[in-house]
Amino acid sequence: MISLNWAYEKETENKCKREILHDGSP
Repeated sequence: MISLNWAYEKETENKCKREILHDGSP
């Protein structure tokens, strides 16, 4: 369960970063 939680958290973080990058990119 901890592994799944960690993976989910990592994926969410990557998604947030991607969204910010896409939003900041023209």
